[in-house]
Amino acid sequence: MEEKLAIGLIKTSHGVKGNLKVKSFSGETSHFFRLKKVYIKKRDRFIPYRVEWAGGSHSSLLLKLESIDTPEEAVRLRGEVLWVDRSDANPLKQGEYYYADLSRCNVYHQAKEIGRVNTVIEGGVSDILEVVTLQGKTIMVPFDEHFIGEINMEEKRIYLDKDFVIP
Repeated sequence: MEEKLAIGLIKTSHGVKGNLKVKSFSGETSHFFRLKKVYIKKRDRFIPYRVEWAGGSHSSLLLKLESIDTPEEAVRLRGEVLWVDRSDANPLKQGEYYYADLSRCNVYHQAKEIGRVNTVIEGGVSDILEVVTLQGKTIMVPFDEHFIGEINMEEKRIYLDKDFVIP
């Protein structure tokens, strides 16, 4: 099975026909209008839903899923994450990365491995890499060109530029 990527969060229901109000994780919304299928993860299983239509705007993205036809059914999905096959995710531009890919990278400073990215946290000015060091400590590294030197996705390596973020 193809790998899945999280693309959005169901915020609430909208209207009387089971429409969902959705927040895009990337801030981009155009790819939602091309979707034919999304998944909702229940326990360790992805449940597929056919997308009947997508509408709205950047600030108010709406999605209608097959078999979700009432406000009561829709509101039960509040807080669920929407997933897609990687091939259906928003295409990346130069210098952009999926959080799932960053979370698989080892982190290096001056050619020495210092840890692994555990997760990516959305921040105000920049996102934050939560890195677990080889000693088991957690450090937070702003995902910003001031702190990040090179990213090599083929080798799953992120190189840091600054010393002061390392304990």
